Amino acid sequence: MNPNDLFFDSKGNLNDINFANKAVSRSSEAIGIISKEGIVLAVTKDNFSMENSYNTSTTRIFLIDAHITCVVSGLVPDANFLINQARMSAQHYKKTFQEMIPVKKIVKEICQIKYYFTTKGSNRLFGVSFLIAGWDGTGAPVIYKTDPDGRFWSFYAIAIGYDSIFNQDLLSETMEKNLTIFKAIGIVINILNIKYNYIDLGNILEISILRKNPRDEVYINVLSKKIIKKFFK
Repeated sequence: MNPNDLFFDSKGNLNDINFANKAVSRSSEAIGIISKEGIVLAVTKDNFSMENSYNTSTTRIFLIDAHITCVVSGLVPDANFLINQARMSAQHYKKTFQEMIPVKKIVKEICQIKYYFTTKGSNRLFGVSFLIAGWDGTGAPVIYKTDPDGRFWSFYAIAIGYDSIFNQDLLSETMEKNLTIFKAIGIVINILNIKYNYIDLGNILEISILRKNPRDEVYINVLSKKIIKKFFK
């Protein structure tokens, strides 16, 4: 047997892709929304369960460059490898061209690595999906979703991870034009409250906000538990 052989299931799907997608679908819930004021990325924390309160410091929000951040659904060790590669690419680009790397280029570089591992039977796929957010060359905010097999798309509002189909349906029903950051955060919290209305979301939820200041510089904030809890009052 050739170690590079690929194995398919009875429906013609790659077994490794199925396993990687399951790792994502059983992992943290992540939601991204573009508003008129910037971008909101939200993710439930690792090891959270309905039966137990959350009690770990593991984060699923990662800074790639000063203008790009991401949230992770799936295997964090796999994400760490890809994020480190993306960070090195961003620094190399900045050193070479004396400017910030475009968001789409970072997305493509991550997905090229994912795709390479998809096409080599001897390699295990990366069991992780990202929502990668920042500002592209046109000055518009963008969110990209990447799949374990290396495919990617851009969205105005997207959900990945556990219960993503349900979350996406709720997003489609509640999205509006010209959302404020405050309203976008409220949509995320309302979606999660439907399922976890007896749990303190301030303890299980991480939220990152990306905005531009008057000098056209991107700044990124991760909200504290205290601020997140204020949205429930």
